[in-house]
Amino acid sequence: MIVVLFIFIIIALIFVLLFNASLKARFIFDTEESDMHLTLLWLPPLFKAIVEMVNARPVFTIIVLNKKVYTKVLKGKKQTFNKRQLLDKVNPEDFIVNAYYGFSDPFTTGIATGVMSMLSGFADIASINHCPDFTSSKDYIYVDATAKINLGSALLNLLRP
Repeated sequence: MIVVLFIFIIIALIFVLLFNASLKARFIFDTEESDMHLTLLWLPPLFKAIVEMVNARPVFTIIVLNKKVYTKVLKGKKQTFNKRQLLDKVNPEDFIVNAYYGFSDPFTTGIATGVMSMLSGFADIASINHCPDFTSSKDYIYVDATAKINLGSALLNLLRP
């Protein structure tokens, strides 16, 4: 009986934490290092999920209490959802984008600067910090985006038709 009560208390605690502790998401895209990965943290070091590119294939890794629990190479499947609808249902908060970019052609850098400024009008982004390099001798892009996601409301929105 005590074991059942203990399990019930743990499940209730996790349920409460789903609605009160935000998931922290961080996306990094770096063309100089050929790096692109997404990191999701929830109650660190309790839960960490990473999607990264390894040998041009996405690899999904789940880490619980700093121990690798699950790793899988993701395969491309036909998408059955609209990415914009998914973003609306997840509803990220405190969405911050830091972008550093430069192209050997200053005109291209100017176009990229205009596109970055235009992005803030299309999405609910709290802050866009972009640093264009108009005198760059090589092409590079570095984007570091962070957001907080309420897991409880996101899961409810995703389950709702």
